[in-house]
Amino acid sequence: MKPLQRRYNAIQAMPLYFCRMRPLNRLRLCCLALSLQACANIQNITGGPEDLAPPQLASAWPGTSPHLNFSGREIRLQFDEWIRLDNPIGNIAISPPVEFPLKTKLRGKVLSIAFDDREVLLPQTTYTLQFGEAIRDITKGNVQRKLNYVFSTGNFIDSLKLRGAVTEAFSGKPFGDMLVALFREGTDSALLQGKPLYYTWTDEKGEFAFDFLAGGRYEVFALEDRNKNFLLDRNAESVGFSSAPVELKGEEEAPFQSLAMSLQAPLLRTAGSRIRSGVVQVKFTRPPAGAPQILGSGRQYWEWMREDSLVIWNGDGNEQTFVITAESHTDTFVSGPLVVSGTDFAPLLLASRPSPVDSLVLSAVLPLTSVDASRIRCSDSLVVIRRVEIDTADPRKTNVFANWPQGKECALMLDSAAMRNAGGQFNRPDTFRIIVPPAGSFGSLRIKLDSVAEGRAFIVHLLLEDLIIRSAEVALDTWPVDLYFSYLLPGTYRLRLIEDRDRNGRWDPGNFQQKTQAEAVYYFNLPELRADWEVNANIR
Repeated sequence: MKPLQRRYNAIQAMPLYFCRMRPLNRLRLCCLALSLQACANIQNITGGPEDLAPPQLASAWPGTSPHLNFSGREIRLQFDEWIRLDNPIGNIAISPPVEFPLKTKLRGKVLSIAFDDREVLLPQTTYTLQFGEAIRDITKGNVQRKLNYVFSTGNFIDSLKLRGAVTEAFSGKPFGDMLVALFREGTDSALLQGKPLYYTWTDEKGEFAFDFLAGGRYEVFALEDRNKNFLLDRNAESVGFSSAPVELKGEEEAPFQSLAMSLQAPLLRTAGSRIRSGVVQVKFTRPPAGAPQILGSGRQYWEWMREDSLVIWNGDGNEQTFVITAESHTDTFVSGPLVVSGTDFAPLLLASRPSPVDSLVLSAVLPLTSVDASRIRCSDSLVVIRRVEIDTADPRKTNVFANWPQGKECALMLDSAAMRNAGGQFNRPDTFRIIVPPAGSFGSLRIKLDSVAEGRAFIVHLLLEDLIIRSAEVALDTWPVDLYFSYLLPGTYRLRLIEDRDRNGRWDPGNFQQKTQAEAVYYFNLPELRADWEVNANIR
């Protein structure tokens, strides 16, 4: 019999042999089989911890950084692993700038940076090659963000330093990935024409650092360089700048530079408009510096302005022409009469849980022309409607003031003809449910402004999660100034003080052309406010 046939017959006979075995022998055979199977299980092979390290510089030619007496046309950098380049044109930069673009070539682990044959490097000058986020490993894409190569065309290296931070002027939050540029004092059209002498970028904390600087007086700028052209594109980018030049000399440490960036106000123009059914809607390129001036050809119109949008309702029964002037911009619109559908309208209650000192706000689609307080009642006979007023800022809203019952539920009843709108419609009768929280569910804040800035004016905002809860305008001509905010919901509040230099009632950003800084904004954390508490805070 052939060997293969004998092996096949033996395998076929194994089940019968197993059945004839003694129980103890069968148990031993099963245990042996299980142990052999466990030994044969295939396990995944782990590769160790994840590679999070960026590529490291292993060697450089013509020498390590900083390198003296540089006279070549090429610099070669070798890394400890294979790398790839990410946007070398945008990331790899040199300070001071050169006239012609750098040439880069990558071969495995070696990066070559060459100067154009026409380039003439300045004598006795320290240069810094910055690589931004250009260098990454080819496996995980880990970025080497801290690599610079410094060389000098002379026999010394400039060693002065400058440190600083960049913040958003209004919020005070750090501004990361912003271009920070240094120009020699007196440079004409700095940041509008030509590249800066030195530049770097802020980190995620908004901080920046310059090393290997030459002595002198510099103007410092921070720029939101969206298109990476090292220039301030007017009306499109945020910019910050030092109030005065900073001087670097000897071994003295330069003052820490704090730059507050704000968006430069674009030229005011009409960004879009819509005229429909007697309503003119105009959107500007930005909020105007003051309230737009409106000249209508008819007898009556209503207006509402919010941020960068203006709405005008034609109150005449005929066509009307509106001439709108905002700052130096003038535009003209022609609107037909206001068109309405139906004989009545349904107002809305904007909030149903007022504090005892709040007003209830009823809102309509069209401006309100009159309200009759005698037709507005509360189901609780003890509630007295003190007054009803159409909102001066938004004619579509009316405020209802009353002695709302604390800790009770009642109904606000609106009779027909209590309100009339610009289309001649009266309101439908309606009932609104109101729930007034008990007085013990609120807290109060007493804030003393002490030694802030005598003789200045401030806009005060009480904030809860960045929402303005209460506001006030304060002229600090005498000290101290006490502010009292009652009936506040529990929470952790912040106080925002806006220095209103021109006392126009709003925050003004910086102006690069006029070299005026943004109005200062200060934030103060207040102690936690709990229900039925009064918290005292002293702001210095």
